[in-house]
Amino acid sequence: MATAPRQGRKPARSTATRRGRSAARAAVADSRSTAASTAVASRDVTAPAASVAPTECSCALQGPLQIRDVTERAAELRQALAAGIRHIDLGGITVIDTAGLQLLVAVAREPAQNGGRVTLGNAGAVVMPAAAALGLDVVLAPLCTEAA
Repeated sequence: MATAPRQGRKPARSTATRRGRSAARAAVADSRSTAASTAVASRDVTAPAASVAPTECSCALQGPLQIRDVTERAAELRQALAAGIRHIDLGGITVIDTAGLQLLVAVAREPAQNGGRVTLGNAGAVVMPAAAALGLDVVLAPLCTEAA
């Protein structure tokens, strides 16, 4: 007496088919990790990481301020604000995107909520043209001062 195959069950795959798929998945994962390490290496060579360099009463942002840098820079800037820093020198920023501009607006608003004020210096070369393109110049311009 022959039994009919159960409905809804997938046919058994051969070991060779499973090995072939595993090898294909491994090759894709390897190519992704190689591409990611190449991207990290090229980023390190082409663009220095942004940094926050505090001085006595101000801090200076250096390097790019883009989406990939914002989380780290936000934490650093919030620590600087908590320490009493109220002036941020933007002259060292080499490139900025929307996320970087949003960070500057957010950082400027935090002390304002408690009656304080943050000023931005040297914003003209890179920051203000990008802000103007997005309509954020009206928000950032009142905070800007001459070079500190």
